[in-house]
Amino acid sequence: SWSTNVASDSQVDYGTTTSYGSSTTLNGSLVTSHSQAITSLSANALYHYRVKSRNAAGVLAVSPDYTFTTLDTIAPTISGVSSSGITFTGATISWTTNELADSQVEYGTTTSYGSSTTLDSSLVASRSQALTGLSVNTLYHYRVKSRDAASNLATSGDYTFTTLACTYSINPEYYEEMPPSGGSGFSIGVTAASGCAWTAVSNKSWIVITSGSSGSGNGTVVYRVTVNKGAPRTGTMTIAGKTFTVYQEGAY
Repeated sequence: SWSTNVASDSQVDYGTTTSYGSSTTLNGSLVTSHSQAITSLSANALYHYRVKSRNAAGVLAVSPDYTFTTLDTIAPTISGVSSSGITFTGATISWTTNELADSQVEYGTTTSYGSSTTLDSSLVASRSQALTGLSVNTLYHYRVKSRDAASNLATSGDYTFTTLACTYSINPEYYEEMPPSGGSGFSIGVTAASGCAWTAVSNKSWIVITSGSSGSGNGTVVYRVTVNKGAPRTGTMTIAGKTFTVYQEGAY
């Protein structure tokens, strides 16, 4: 908008440089208060403009150069989405944007997700977010979201990763031989990653687990063997999915 001291027509030159390159349609009405709309501009762009008015005598007045910037209505472009550092119960999600934006990850065992990381409101172009407390050996879906300073939100497509499957070992690994008198305080070490659950079960009543019947990660199973007053006998325990054999000599 602009005004003139005598009745004049109205036109605006505009463009992204001081060469302008575009003009509004000339409004030939002779007025002292002028307003013209400029449409079909690019978002988040700096524009130069000048106004022109010609009076009834044909005398043209041209203003100096002015500028304005259109609003940012374009969401960030997300790229480079990846998962790394995958463990039994966690993973790290990374991605980039073509402009500064915040960061959040939605994740879950289906494309409905159901969980989200805490929104990181820092405006950055490259970021990583950690997912923790996941289930072992499980397929997870995830998508990333970033919102720029103008509140334009971008959401990625769906991606997946699978957490690591648990592996276990025990020590001693297979076998223990006991005297007829039996005894207590015998132990078997369990080696497993944090978050990997396991159980220990005796398959014979004379092999009694006294502690460590279940655990997660590294642990110890402690057991005792009762007195054998009869013939030699063999029993087993199932520890972290592995079979451990106990042989006990007989009294005769």
